[in-house]
Amino acid sequence: MLRIGAMNMLLHGVENPDIQYRDSLTEGAHDDEEFDIILANPPFSGSLDHDACSKDLQRIVKTKKTELLFMALFLKLLRTGGRAAVIVPAGVLESESTAHNAIRKRLVEDNRLEAVISLPHWVFKPYASVATAILIFVKSGKTDNVWYYKLENDGFSDDANKSPIPGSEIDFVLEQWKLLKTGSIQEISKKQALVSIDDIRNRDFDLCPNIYLSGYSYPDVYPLRQLKDFFTIEKGPAAASSADDGPIPFITTAERFKGSQTHSFDSEAICIPLVSATGHGHASIKTIHYVNGKFEAASIVAVLQNKREAVYVPYVYYYLLAHKDDLLVPLMRGAANVSLNLSRLENLRIPVPEQMDEQKKLVENLVSGSEKLERAVAQLSAETQYYANAIEGFRRSL
Repeated sequence: MLRIGAMNMLLHGVENPDIQYRDSLTEGAHDDEEFDIILANPPFSGSLDHDACSKDLQRIVKTKKTELLFMALFLKLLRTGGRAAVIVPAGVLESESTAHNAIRKRLVEDNRLEAVISLPHWVFKPYASVATAILIFVKSGKTDNVWYYKLENDGFSDDANKSPIPGSEIDFVLEQWKLLKTGSIQEISKKQALVSIDDIRNRDFDLCPNIYLSGYSYPDVYPLRQLKDFFTIEKGPAAASSADDGPIPFITTAERFKGSQTHSFDSEAICIPLVSATGHGHASIKTIHYVNGKFEAASIVAVLQNKREAVYVPYVYYYLLAHKDDLLVPLMRGAANVSLNLSRLENLRIPVPEQMDEQKKLVENLVSGSEKLERAVAQLSAETQYYANAIEGFRRSL
């Protein structure tokens, strides 16, 4: 590794590289060292023996995971006011463990997190195919806003050959970074945004780019309430493969109900898929379901049942259905098997009118408008068919 590293530096014009042979995470590896700038691409996974790990790093974050220990190391090694740009796997930004949450909280509360630049999952092929991001932060200081950017083209193909392709965003990213310093950056939906520290705190220090770049903003007409305020939320008890031709609706991740001979629920409920509809590495939800009566639900589905609180269940259903790609899909996590957990679902906020009558009125207007639209579409379809028949008749008469 030392020889390869030295050769790589020489090929890039660094004739006297200072490459040292040691384990950066062990006790005493960096005593009395401080740096103004750190650029790093540390190992993405692995764990370290607790006894071998530096006690200073364990005081910053209690973990064996190397990606978190390296983050603690960088915070330790930077001088006050020093800056780091570090490539991290998506788990550092979004995993829910106590250690992950602790390092994120320290990053934004005790230091100045400046930017999270999301990278394509294929950027490190052929060595790895995993979602990553660049974190840019300054030791100490205060985080007010964090710049999020979703980079989708780094100028190279998404295969192992890494052939140059047109459309690289690198120059644009650098331009936006300069504009950020002047305070004149413009938000681009689903591409870049300035996220306030209050928003990050409200999401319990979740730094996942998909949340903040969804392009969705809550209306300010109604107060925001968490789903757990109104619903008990649990997984369905049945295996998805146990569906049969029974008369009772069986809810899975599919768009249509399957059948069951038995039922576990007899209530009004909203059913939300917990696993992605499109497989490896990509988050998506085809639909969610509203049911009222007896039904069965698969274990890959979350069942939301009203706690007898003042909420009109169809209102919540239609709101979540309309905004599932903006509110539910960004909550899904995982590098390969993408899924949604109950905790994130429980904490999801939606705008809810305080009066039940107003909730019902909004649903009535929505359904009425939908019916009018369906009638208009049907009329247009009939007229189109009429003129198509007339044209065909005219052709035959020639």
